[in-house]
Amino acid sequence: LAQQVWDQQPELPEVVQCSWAGEDCSETRCCNDVSCNWAYTDCSGYTCYQEVSDGFGDGNSLPAMCKQSEPWNMGPVLGVGRPATTIAPSDEKTVQGTSLFCFMVVNWNSTERDLVNNAKDKHIGIYQCDGHMIYDAQKTPKSAWGTYMNAAAFAPIWQQLYKDGAYKDFDWTVKVDADAVFFPSILRMHLGVLRVQQGTQVYIKNINFRFQFLGALEVMTKEALDKYSKDGMPATKKLLRAHPKAGEDFLFRA
Repeated sequence: LAQQVWDQQPELPEVVQCSWAGEDCSETRCCNDVSCNWAYTDCSGYTCYQEVSDGFGDGNSLPAMCKQSEPWNMGPVLGVGRPATTIAPSDEKTVQGTSLFCFMVVNWNSTERDLVNNAKDKHIGIYQCDGHMIYDAQKTPKSAWGTYMNAAAFAPIWQQLYKDGAYKDFDWTVKVDADAVFFPSILRMHLGVLRVQQGTQVYIKNINFRFQFLGALEVMTKEALDKYSKDGMPATKKLLRAHPKAGEDFLFRA
């Protein structure tokens, strides 16, 4: 029986640790940072370049640095941006359940107030999840192209969510926009079909555009949020320093 339980442990892929801009990437050989155009519609990862020798000493002992992937950056390429790993469905091992902890971030001085109150009155949307919570939004500026520059505003909300810890009692954590049309029963159905191995650190790509993880409906296992709180949140300051005008969709690049 003990062996049967042991055999049900998920086969977790190794988590890749990458370097930030200006850090030595000779060991990690991958980079966290990305460079984007002004509208954040096209982004590419930094490249790990071996420093070029000045002709003196051993060139192999020179550090490697994460820099923008540009033609003028010289030196051998040791690695590129952080790789994404696709998790195969589980055939024989125990699969992740489909219980949902859902949360919203609401601006009560906007039309979101009426949307959320209507959902509460009719017991729809996140109120049909197995657990839910609502956080108050901060006022955030808009960019010239009409998107909210709210990455810095959402960072402490994810930190508070982790500190509150209510999500740990459920299989999946779901961040839902107040104006998103959301049916928890349909999400549970899709998650069941995916057959994610229990205990795997997984997020669900939700669009084939930009970061493939936009903010209207962000879905991840509780284990993925645990991992983000351990490694991603401490790196958020670096990310926000490099991209102060980014939207919340950009947060999980950390």
